[in-house]
Amino acid sequence: MVVMDYANKGNLRGNLTRVINNNWNQKLYMLCEIISGLNDIHEQNLIHCDFHDGNILNH
Repeated sequence: MVVMDYANKGNLRGNLTRVINNNWNQKLYMLCEIISGLNDIHEQNLIHCDFHDGNILNH
């Protein structure tokens, strides 16, 4: 079981469809945020699996 904060901004798939016409700076910012989150997980020695655009959440 995983308990997380409520992600009120949806998932990566939904956000990519909304920002498809946005500039590269916004897309790169989103990528950096994902990298930062994965880094946080690794620093806490937690295990992740099955990451895809439908289960990477934004809050």
